[in-house]
Amino acid sequence: MPSLSNTPKAWKSWWGTLNKLSDRSDIDKDRLKECIKKPPQQAEISTFAAADMTPTDVNEFFGLIELSGWEAWHFARPLIALTPEFETWLNTFQELTTPSKPTEARTRCKVDALLIAVYEGLKARGWLEDGRKVTLQFETALEWGPIPCQNKLSKCVSKADYTYMAMVQASRKARGQTDSAVWGALTDGQWFFFFRLNNGGQWSCVAYSVRRDGWAVITNIIAFMILRGHETAASPLRSSLSSISSRAPRIPSLNIAAVLDEPMFAAGH
Repeated sequence: MPSLSNTPKAWKSWWGTLNKLSDRSDIDKDRLKECIKKPPQQAEISTFAAADMTPTDVNEFFGLIELSGWEAWHFARPLIALTPEFETWLNTFQELTTPSKPTEARTRCKVDALLIAVYEGLKARGWLEDGRKVTLQFETALEWGPIPCQNKLSKCVSKADYTYMAMVQASRKARGQTDSAVWGALTDGQWFFFFRLNNGGQWSCVAYSVRRDGWAVITNIIAFMILRGHETAASPLRSSLSSISSRAPRIPSLNIAAVLDEPMFAAGH
């Protein structure tokens, strides 16, 4: 069943029709009942997959701009160190899976282990004790719209990397959050592309390679992103503003699920 319309003009028109039918001296009961049964409803709009959007499409539809030059967050800070246990696990994993063809499942397994190692490193330093609990979520879906696409209004649905980040930010802004910055990453297990979309709709990206740069740099970039997300989620101002009622789609709070959402890690990119 379609959702009821949230347009005041539609309800005003429906109410006017209802009044006219009920004020007539010769009330047409059938027409009156039919009108009552059909309150204003939202028009059905088409949908399109976020993954089908190009970076140019995303910039245009969501009003985003790519930044040029380097930003401070592009450079890793020495926050944590990987444990010998993780190094041993990684070597064993490589040994067992090297004969296999590269797959998304193989990449996800490695990334999940890395996220857990980063989480344990941050927790051991006492940096995740205050505020909301950090969690890891999978296959988070989102929709946003209507936005103009191919000369008509449509909804952007499903999961994607850069597009997904734009949808997350649009939803946060609709909820009244003062800090709507979004962090994300895209990886095939060897190359890691890290993204940040700031409050002004400006985004930048930095790339690191396991072979060229090593795991330490990649680990600390991820650790920094998680810390920034955790700090934002713990902000009293953010919590009070995000509780404002909104028709925007409900999405996870800015924790590890939003900072490093599992759909961002898509193999083959």
